[in-house]
Amino acid sequence: MKHRGARWRFAGYSLFVLILALALLEIGLHFFFRYAEMEQATPANEMPPDAATAAARYEDAARRNEPISVRDGEGRRLLTPDETAGAGNNIFLLGGSAMYGVGVRHEDAFDRVLIHQLADPANVRVFNCGRIAANSEAVAATAASLLANYKVDLLIVYSGNNEFLHWYFPLTRVVAGVDWAKASRFLGRHSRIYRSMLFFHRLYRSDFLPWSQPPMREQWDAAPFRRDCTRMLYDRFRAFDPQSYFPIRDAYVRNFQDNLRWIVRRARTKNIPVVLTTLPFRITLPVCYMLRQPLGIRTGERNQETLARSVRQAATAIDAKRPREALALLAPVIAVEPEAPLPRYVQAQAYEALGETDQAIDAYSQARERVFGNLGSMLSLNRAIREVAAEEGAPLAEIREAIERTSRDDGDPYVLHAFVDYCHLTPKSTRTAIAETVRTMRAAGLTP
Repeated sequence: MKHRGARWRFAGYSLFVLILALALLEIGLHFFFRYAEMEQATPANEMPPDAATAAARYEDAARRNEPISVRDGEGRRLLTPDETAGAGNNIFLLGGSAMYGVGVRHEDAFDRVLIHQLADPANVRVFNCGRIAANSEAVAATAASLLANYKVDLLIVYSGNNEFLHWYFPLTRVVAGVDWAKASRFLGRHSRIYRSMLFFHRLYRSDFLPWSQPPMREQWDAAPFRRDCTRMLYDRFRAFDPQSYFPIRDAYVRNFQDNLRWIVRRARTKNIPVVLTTLPFRITLPVCYMLRQPLGIRTGERNQETLARSVRQAATAIDAKRPREALALLAPVIAVEPEAPLPRYVQAQAYEALGETDQAIDAYSQARERVFGNLGSMLSLNRAIREVAAEEGAPLAEIREAIERTSRDDGDPYVLHAFVDYCHLTPKSTRTAIAETVRTMRAAGLTP
């Protein structure tokens, strides 16, 4: 009896501690959600700085003369100006995680591959300044410090994937898109713990797939799985008025263009050439990746369910091997909602099912262009890069076209195997990108 009483007391204490822990977690999540919603409820406060403010920041970065972080093996180290002094040519690579080489070993990253493809590698030092999550503002600040304090002979800029990074993990926006009452009327409305669990379950299923596992990547690349991703996510999009996104998107594209222009012009004052590169992107990346997408943009939320029904019917028709029926169902949806990414994505899958590759590639690209948030607006970003290169006379390496051309020659027209995940290049694609960059450098007389 004594042991039984001890067991009951232990069970009671354990239950009490569990209830207390859950209560504290609920309170903590409550305040966290309140803070997140207060800061991120609308995108109105997410405009980029104007050109004058940005330029002042870059001048400040140049004056601070802080050591530059560069890739060193599988990690990073700080580079001092003294290391770049003396004879030899110093090439600096600027960009985000794609330039850094996330997902590949150092010998397959941009800096190592570039060294091996140069005619006189013994006379060249290549420093990879790519930084994970760096957008064009961070890249311009790094360029300002380099140009002011280091011996620089050439800059290569591969940037653009992170211009909408503040939309990359929009917690409250994603949570707002879940119909909690359907899952559980009481818990869905009142329990932050339950909401968080359901949120992360759905997020894992649709967004955070384990990219490092090849079997999962193969499943993710399969058209039925991509369609399943799109079906899950379009019940509601209440976090903000979608119409308010367009001026924000245009402002960030202009900001990206201004930053590239600032880098080229500042380098020109020191007679240092800058090579720009176009931005390859994974055209079949599901439009729901990381952020739920709106459907009723022009016609409003009241028509969203009607439009979603047509899109779901189109996806079902593709699964039933009736892609032309799917195209007929999607045509009126696209006509009234031309800016919605989901209908164009399913349209691309219908063209793919018909074997009409060129139309499918165009539709996939148009869907990716219309994605709200991170890794969207890719055609606009590439257009901005080309415009800066043409206006400023900067050499332009068309690495996007080179990778797509190589993939098509390899029987992979949808560039499914050109990326290790959602935007980072495979070793083979990196070699293709560097070969195109070196060809551009030679054409401009810049090869050391």
